[in-house]
Order: sequence, then C-alpha cells, then structure tokens
Amino acid sequence: MFRLTLEKTLNHLINTNNIDTERLNNKIIGLSVDEFNLKLLFVFANSRVFVMEMHDQQNFDVDIKLKKTAFLSLLKGPSLYLINI
Repeated sequence: MFRLTLEKTLNHLINTNNIDTERLNNKIIGLSVDEFNLKLLFVFANSRVFVMEMHDQQNFDVDIKLKKTAFLSLLKGPSLYLINI
C-alpha cells in the first residue's frame, strides 16, 4: 500500500507542477533505509515514475542509501540537510 501511495503522490506532483522528467527516462533509482527495512526502486518512463520493491542483485543508475534520521528529515519539508556524507 505504501509503495502505491508513494507512486501516485509522486506522479501527481510531477503532473501538477509540470516537472520535466524526460532526462530521467529509462533510469532506475534505488532507495534503501535499512533501519526501516525499506528498499524501493524508482523507474522513470514516459514522464511517469513507477515505484517497485527492490530485490537483491539489481542494477541501478543511482543507488541512494539513507540512515533513518536523514530519511525522516526528507518528510519535514523544504529545509533539507545531509547527515554522514
């Protein structure tokens, strides 16, 4: 349910804000937060993003690994900061 909700939300934001995702077409972004056992793939195609569960041994164009505190800071709003780079 979380995966589908996230996918719908991201696509809504892309459409309502006229965000150009063309440069991301055919790109795969992996996102993992080990403390939450969260492992997702973001696949971009045709000006849409598809969110899927990540399985081991997959190839990504970008692999993002976050700690719990960094991930939670993304939910707080526009003032982002990076932790342990």
